[in-house]
Amino acid sequence: MTKRSESASHNVYRTIWRWHFYAGLIIAPVLLILAITGGIYLFKGNIEAVIYSDYYEVEPNTTETVFSPSELIESAITAYDHVDSVISYSPNEVATKSVEVGVIFQDGSSGTIFMDPYSGEELGLLLDNERVIDRLIELHSELMAGTFGDRLVELAASWTIILMISGVYLWWP
Repeated sequence: MTKRSESASHNVYRTIWRWHFYAGLIIAPVLLILAITGGIYLFKGNIEAVIYSDYYEVEPNTTETVFSPSELIESAITAYDHVDSVISYSPNEVATKSVEVGVIFQDGSSGTIFMDPYSGEELGLLLDNERVIDRLIELHSELMAGTFGDRLVELAASWTIILMISGVYLWWP
C-alpha cells in the first residue's frame, strides 16, 4: 500500500469513528430509556399484582358458588351508571383472582371494573389512563411526547442499526 492510500484509508476510518462516536452520544439516552422501560415492562404482571392487589385478590368461596359472566357484567354496569358499552370480559383461571370487565364510558374514557366472582360485588374501577404500566408503555414507545417522541424513538432505532454496522467496521482488524 502506498502512503497516500494509507492516509485515505486512515481518513475514512477517522470519519466513520467520528460519526459513530457522536451518533452514539446522541442516541444513547434514548436507548437507555428504552432498555430500562422495556426491562421493567417484562415484570408487568408482578408489578400490577402488587400495586393493584386490592382489585386483583379475592377470597375464594368454599361453597363453589360462582356468579355467571352475564350476572357479573350486569353488576358492573349497575355499579357505574355512566357505562356506555362493555368491550371485554376476562375471567381468571386462578381461584383467588377477580374477574375483569373492560368498559367504555359515555365520556369516551375506558377502564376496567374488577368484580368478585363469588360475591358479585364490585371491587373497584381502574381507568386506562391511570394505570402505571400504561404510563410506562407511553414512555417506552413515544417518550411521552406524542408523535414527535414516536419519531425520535424510530430515529434512534434506525441509527442503532447504523451504529452496529459502523461498530463492526471499526472493530474489524
